Amino acid sequence: METRGYMTSKNVKMAAIEDDINNDRDLVTDDLHYSDTMQISHKMARVCEERCDSGINSFSFQSFRDSMESSCTFSVGKTELCEIIHEDFSEKCTNLSLEDEGISSFSYTPSVCIKPNSVKALRIVLDFSEQDKDGDTFVNLALIGGNERLACALIDMVPNVECLNIPNSLYQRPVHLAVLTKQVKILKKLLSKNIEIACQDHQGNTPLHLACRNGDIDCVKAILEVVRERRDFQCLEVRNSQGLTCLHVAARVTENRLNIVTELIKSEANVNAVDATSGRTILHYACEKRDIELVRFLMKYTNIEIDFLAFDGKPAIYIAYWRNYQDIVKRLIKAGADFDYNVLDDVSEDSDNENV
Repeated sequence: METRGYMTSKNVKMAAIEDDINNDRDLVTDDLHYSDTMQISHKMARVCEERCDSGINSFSFQSFRDSMESSCTFSVGKTELCEIIHEDFSEKCTNLSLEDEGISSFSYTPSVCIKPNSVKALRIVLDFSEQDKDGDTFVNLALIGGNERLACALIDMVPNVECLNIPNSLYQRPVHLAVLTKQVKILKKLLSKNIEIACQDHQGNTPLHLACRNGDIDCVKAILEVVRERRDFQCLEVRNSQGLTCLHVAARVTENRLNIVTELIKSEANVNAVDATSGRTILHYACEKRDIELVRFLMKYTNIEIDFLAFDGKPAIYIAYWRNYQDIVKRLIKAGADFDYNVLDDVSEDSDNENV
C-alpha cells in the first residue's frame, strides 16, 4: 500500500509538472540553464504545432533583435564599417533631395533601419559600390543629405579609391556633389584620396567648372592646390559641352570673379584659351559684357594676346567698338591694341552690302 501511495504521489507530481508546461508556467528548478532551455524549447514547440512551415514565416525579427540587443550586427554588404552611428543615419538617408542640373528628386530608403534608443552601437557592413535607382552610392547620399560626419566616416572606410569614382546616372562623382553642395571639408578629404579631378558630368563639367560657376573661391582653391601638387595642368584646359574652359566659366560669373580668375592664371591656366564655339578668349567675353574691371585686370598680364582674332576674324576691341563701349576701347588702345578706323569702315561697308 505504501508503494502504491508513493507511486500515486509521484504520478500526481508528474501531472502537475505536465500541467505547468501546458499552461506555460515557469518551472522551479535549481538548474537555471535547464529552466531557461525548457521555456524556450516549449514555446518554439508550440509555434511548430500551430504551423506546418516549421514556423519560419512567423519568426519575429523584433524579438530576435531584442534578444541580441547587447551585440547587434546588421549586414548590408561586403566591406566592414565599425562606427558608432546614432539614429541620424536613417534620418539623413531617408527622403534625401537635391535639385540641380536636371535632378528633380534624389530618394533612397536605406536597408538599415535603426530605431532611436534601441541599440547603443551598431556594427554595420556596407557595400560601397552599391548604387540606388539614381546610381548614387552611400557616399553620394551622405553628401546630398549634408551629413558631414557620416560622409567623412564613409570616405575614410572605403576599401578602394575606385569606389569614390563611381558615376551616378548624371555622371556625377562624389567630388562633383561635394562642390555642388559647397562642402569644402569633404571636398578636401576626397581630394586627399587621389581621386580623379578631371572627371566630367553629363554636361561635361569638371568639379572645377562647377566651383567656378558657383563663384565658390574656397572650392576653387582646394582643387587648384591639388592641381599644382600633381602638376596636372591639363585639366585646366578641359572644355564642357558648351566648349568652355574653367577660365571662360569664371569670366562669366559675378561673385568672386577676379579672385577666381587670378587663382586660375596663377595655376597656369591659359589666359588666351579660346572657347570651342566662337574662338573667343576671356578678353572677348569681358568686352562683350562691358566688364571694364576684368579688362583692366587682364591688361596687367604681359602674355595676354590683346589682338587675338576669334573665328570671325575680329579682335576683342572691335566687339567693344561696335557696342559703343568707349571706356573699354580707350583702355585697350592705351594697352597697345591694334585699332584701325579704316578697317572698321571697310567692315561696315561689307556688312551693308551683305544686308542688301
